[in-house]
Amino acid sequence: MLKRGRGRPPHPDILTPAEWRVLREIRTGATNAEIAVRLGLSLATVKFHIRNIRNKLDLTERAELVAWRGEPQPASQRAARRWMLAPIGLLVGFWKPVLAGAAITVVGGGAVAAGFLAYLIVNDGEPAASPGDEPASAATVSPTPTVAEATAPPAGPSPGGTTTPAPADTPAATATSTPVPTPEPTTEATPTPAATGVPVATPTPEAREEGDPIVTFWGDVPDEERDTLRARVTDVIQFFDERFGIHVPNLPIHIAADDDAWATALGGPVEPVDQIHKAAYRNGALFVQATRTFDWIERFYFEAFQEQAAEGRDLGPEWLSEGAAMYTAHLFRHWRGEKTLGDALALVTWAASFDSTPLEDLERQSPTAAELTGVETASTATLAAEWLVSRAGEAALVAYYESLPNSESWEEAFEDAFGLSPGDAYEGIAAHRATVLVVRRSVSGSIRGPDDNPVDATRLSVYAVRVDGSGSEGVTVARNARFTIRPPDSTYRLQVTRYCPPESVELGWYEEESGFTREESEATRIVVDGRDLSGIVIRLPGTVRELVPECFGEGES
Repeated sequence: MLKRGRGRPPHPDILTPAEWRVLREIRTGATNAEIAVRLGLSLATVKFHIRNIRNKLDLTERAELVAWRGEPQPASQRAARRWMLAPIGLLVGFWKPVLAGAAITVVGGGAVAAGFLAYLIVNDGEPAASPGDEPASAATVSPTPTVAEATAPPAGPSPGGTTTPAPADTPAATATSTPVPTPEPTTEATPTPAATGVPVATPTPEAREEGDPIVTFWGDVPDEERDTLRARVTDVIQFFDERFGIHVPNLPIHIAADDDAWATALGGPVEPVDQIHKAAYRNGALFVQATRTFDWIERFYFEAFQEQAAEGRDLGPEWLSEGAAMYTAHLFRHWRGEKTLGDALALVTWAASFDSTPLEDLERQSPTAAELTGVETASTATLAAEWLVSRAGEAALVAYYESLPNSESWEEAFEDAFGLSPGDAYEGIAAHRATVLVVRRSVSGSIRGPDDNPVDATRLSVYAVRVDGSGSEGVTVARNARFTIRPPDSTYRLQVTRYCPPESVELGWYEEESGFTREESEATRIVVDGRDLSGIVIRLPGTVRELVPECFGEGES
């Protein structure tokens, strides 16, 4: 995983503007979930600010933060440094219109603000929006959803990017930790024109048990896929009830047929991480694309349980929240006969071997966010959860979140559930990682053309292919035509490929003297034996188009 810098240039005041806004909400007695809703932040960002505030003020208890009477410096004292933030302001100004269409909805105390650049936006020194302000929806595509296993409007965005009013007998959504049950109407709803003028089709209600998830299909999801997904949801409910005795009542699950329906279901611009995974958990609801639901429904179901059980309390380390959700998802797939737990954990161990991030660093950086650069950090979190289970059993993953409301801190709940302090856990998990993870070396270099200049690396990859035929390790080539592979000790040949949808096509192989060959048998053997290798130059004899013309259409460069 790439290490990414966090934070902003030193602020002349003791707290940043975003931290002052969070502190003002703390002084009102608001919970973390309520602060997230009011300021349009994720829970992780709120916790990040609170920890920073505590560190800067050297205060540990929430009551001490409430009692501390410091106030922001006058704007005139900050003006001298404002010019230094101009580059950041330009960046934020560029992204704000993109994110402005994201709507924020409250369900059961969980609120998530759209946009992985939210941290930049709330720290740019501009006044925060008032709690009552809601960004306008940017959705333009309006496929009509149908509701399966649902007879009430689900939480979250409504068709056409508008908000569906709750029935008169439905309690208003509030920032509480307990999901609000939605009464089921006894008759079908009457079609109502949305604000866009597009009629909303009458939902097709189907029988479901009171309290079961409310599944809404967006767009044309084939009947066969709907049946498959209904069965998966049913199995998720049964598994978590039987295995852990937990149930998340009336959980909204939005399933979209394609990219257009996916964007409309989200109710605003599609974030980069959404575009990658076609799955999201926000506003207390699950959003998944029909073709990418594998593992997301069960994983997000446990995340919804975490929020519900914690009752607005700090969930603790992000690695534990993510790792526990992913570990229980693996248990579910084992129970369902899709993949054994052993096979899943073997893959987790393989992916985690690419990550050297200390577990402590993941208290403030969510593994979910880290998935923008791969699954390495999320796998580290799952590996840590597996170690805790080996010490305290599966039930401890549930007991931890259920004990949060009655504990003074997450550390206390952690020790009660797992039988050891967080510090001892970090030491134990670090030792476990050292024994189970494969040590990897760096093999790095660049790809150049016959003129010795970097080539156009678009869609190029380099693979370290084991000579014994037992597998390979690959990486996408960076824009500057450089690459770094991290394979374990073995003997390899380096292969260059280009992705030509729907598959990759081989360009050739690295050969030390000329830099390139089209024949695998002529490729130079790279021996990785306990040290890093660098300075490798793969020199192509022509342009990528000349080597693989089948990858290029007419007029394409």
